Amino acid sequence: PVPSPSAPAGGAGATELTVVADAARCIPPTSKWLSQNAALAFEGTAESVSESEAVLRVKTWMYADGVGGTDTVRIMLPAPSTIPMPEFEKGKNYLVAAKGDAKVIGCGYSDVKSAKLQKLYTAAFK
Repeated sequence: PVPSPSAPAGGAGATELTVVADAARCIPPTSKWLSQNAALAFEGTAESVSESEAVLRVKTWMYADGVGGTDTVRIMLPAPSTIPMPEFEKGKNYLVAAKGDAKVIGCGYSDVKSAKLQKLYTAAFK
């Protein structure tokens, strides 16, 4: 995917996101829903993971509507979530999307990079 023209140039510092732990219902992921609800989306590699946060090195910003654009993203991790969220592991590649309130989108929209998820992101942010 080509980075969004609205995505800021890569920069120092870190974009901060939060994984939510509240109850919600999941519907099967669609590129249309993702493109309409994500304020940012990127591919990155988990550089460090602790109980409270995961730090990802951004490989590609696919979309950033006024947020993001940094070289790293720090994701604050809550207590176990009632909705499916990525379980970050050091060294693995992830596709991550978040809403404008900096909350990571779960339910299969953010996870370890796979061909199926890559196809969803490519369709959403073409």
